Amino acid sequence: GEMPAGTLGAYVLGERTIVLRSPRTVPGGNWDPRQVLRHELVHSVIDMGIAQPVPRWMHEGLAILVSDELDYLDEAELSTLAALGWLIPLPKLFNDFPATHGARTIAYAQAASFVRFLLREGGMAGLQKLLATLAAGAPVAEAFQQSYGTPLAELERHWQQELSARFSVGTLITTTTV
Repeated sequence: GEMPAGTLGAYVLGERTIVLRSPRTVPGGNWDPRQVLRHELVHSVIDMGIAQPVPRWMHEGLAILVSDELDYLDEAELSTLAALGWLIPLPKLFNDFPATHGARTIAYAQAASFVRFLLREGGMAGLQKLLATLAAGAPVAEAFQQSYGTPLAELERHWQQELSARFSVGTLITTTTV
């Protein structure tokens, strides 16, 4: 298939194939192909190391943080969305991300923010244990319980509460006027 417009790279799950656009074919050309390659390599490592499906949000969150694509992390916007109850529930981001650009951008930001939250909660050791537990074949829910001692849904709730706590009216005004 063809990559969607605006997509700079893709990893084809199961086929162990990375596809990158040429920088010359992207208007503006203000992107680093090495950063995109690092992002896609994270997907390939997860795909080759874990036989079972890994949540899409986890794939993307890890790839964003490893490739240092921190422009996805607009914590002010995420805190506003959390305070308004407009975040996309993680279970809805298990298999795929939304098709519309705005919702897709929010999904990437949420993925990166939640994986960063997991790093704060359990450090690198927690994430490593989670990935090793998934690689050993444990279902996702069980892997989270074993790695963090807490159900995934509870971790998600705690992350949303943490984001909401950062919300302020000034954030809302700044976010909606930009």
